[in-house]
Amino acid sequence: MIRMLALGGILSACAWTAQETVENPEYKAWASFKPGSYVTLNDVQDSTSIALGTETTLSLLDLNADRALLEVKTRTSFDADIEDLPPREREIPAFVPRGQLKTPSKDGIEEISVRGRKFLCHWVEEENEKGRIRTWNTVGVPGGVVRRMITLEGPGRTVTVQEATLWKSAP
Repeated sequence: MIRMLALGGILSACAWTAQETVENPEYKAWASFKPGSYVTLNDVQDSTSIALGTETTLSLLDLNADRALLEVKTRTSFDADIEDLPPREREIPAFVPRGQLKTPSKDGIEEISVRGRKFLCHWVEEENEKGRIRTWNTVGVPGGVVRRMITLEGPGRTVTVQEATLWKSAP
């Protein structure tokens, strides 16, 4: 009897855990691409005191039913100084706990132009006391993100705009 109750408790805990995970939208944005696909995102930070640029290339190294594995290469520039940071790997799980996903405060559909190309995007916006992030996502670009605007409010207000500048789907 005790063994059956213990087994029942384990099974119900497993079922509860399985019910509480949902598909990770970030994984889903990479799932239709093959390893070797990549996107390069350039951003410019404009604040009242500095101008800083960053170029980030995300390359899909491996994809399976459990996760997407990316290589992240970052180059920063400040005035004439350019620095290449060591590449790092980033794992994106296929499923995440339901509570880990943020519910956007606003969303919509919008056609935007990035680097002379038009994209029909689903945008989402998240807000908190520090500022807001609006991200424009589309299909056809590895990772889905074609533009992101991060606004941090307060003294020294900062706006960072990040755009996809180069991408390729591996054959």
